[in-house]
Amino acid sequence: MDLYGSRSDPTLELMITSILLSILIGVPIGIYSAIRQYSRFDYGVTTVSFIGAANARPFSFGLLLILAFSVMPVLLKDQVPWLIRLPPA
Repeated sequence: MDLYGSRSDPTLELMITSILLSILIGVPIGIYSAIRQYSRFDYGVTTVSFIGAANARPFSFGLLLILAFSVMPVLLKDQVPWLIRLPPA
């Protein structure tokens, strides 16, 4: 349990910092883009956000696959004995 406690503070610090930065950067850009609709800036911001959203999907899907094939079988080994567990690499 001490391992979790020692790593939770830096994790929370990173989470709070990233949320604050995304709000402080994203909201003014969104407001400016909404005021100046159909400008080059608006098209650029929209393009960058769509590219970012498209890249987030495979990343999230990869995390779900890691969860499904490595973490969940270990956690559910007693409740679901027929679940296939892969040996560690």
